[in-house]
Amino acid sequence: MVIVKQTLSVSIKHLEEVVELAQDVAQDAMTDEGCLSFEVYIQVEKPGNLVLLQNWQNEARAMNYLGSEGAIEFMQALEGLLTTSVKNVCYRVAGLGELAFEVVNEEQEALLLGDEVVVH
Repeated sequence: MVIVKQTLSVSIKHLEEVVELAQDVAQDAMTDEGCLSFEVYIQVEKPGNLVLLQNWQNEARAMNYLGSEGAIEFMQALEGLLTTSVKNVCYRVAGLGELAFEVVNEEQEALLLGDEVVVH
């Protein structure tokens, strides 16, 4: 699994618009089979800071989406709304080790981490 964290800084006057754009890109990303979840966070201590947290099946799926038309259009729509450049960090999860959960019913469908966009 791969976690992509994007941090955006916007002026308060553009916050609502950027949140809507983030929700749209999240909905688009979640149509990709490789996207396990996509969440949008507004930092309490810095209301102009948003964190987009994405969970992907693997690095190839994440990078493929980040180069997609939807992701590129999102970045273009942010032009003029940000106070600093977007900060991107990618984490590769190697394994869960002892935290792994036992499979109770192998016939169950795969569980998505999230099936809707959540703004925190």
